[in-house]
Amino acid sequence: KYIWEEMVKVLGASTNALLAITGNEVVKVTVMPKSMAVLHPLMGVSVGHGCGGFDSLLFFFSAFSIFAPLNWEMMKARYWFLSLIVGCFFFLGLNAIRLIALFSVGVMAVHYLGPEIGLKIVFEVFHIHAGYIFYGLGLIAYFQTLRSLALRKSLITTANFLVAQNPTT
Repeated sequence: KYIWEEMVKVLGASTNALLAITGNEVVKVTVMPKSMAVLHPLMGVSVGHGCGGFDSLLFFFSAFSIFAPLNWEMMKARYWFLSLIVGCFFFLGLNAIRLIALFSVGVMAVHYLGPEIGLKIVFEVFHIHAGYIFYGLGLIAYFQTLRSLALRKSLITTANFLVAQNPTT
């Protein structure tokens, strides 16, 4: 319960900011102990425990617990810890972006297709499957970026080492 209450506060603030940036005419974002309500002139949604970002963190921790041991020699332990913290924030942000995308698609679907068809398409198709596809793509992007940064860092270190070993005088 406590984790949800803290996560929904962050999610509410980020949702409000991202909706304002994307130009959505939000009437109100209300954070409550068990849910978050986002109201728009065309539709309103209630974000419950399943959409609060906890699933995205579990998904990330599961993948991280597989990726890190298999690639442990890639980085020092402190960089793995730092990448774990950065990954948590990345996936919380990714979840907020997922909610905004879903909400924006919902507003457009209701606007162009009407409330019955638009809401049915959004909640029965996109809502169910989009999260895990979004998180899967996020995992690929995150770990590929992590691998690239680690390789770039090791190449720079190797190049500096080789230059230091062969001084030109």
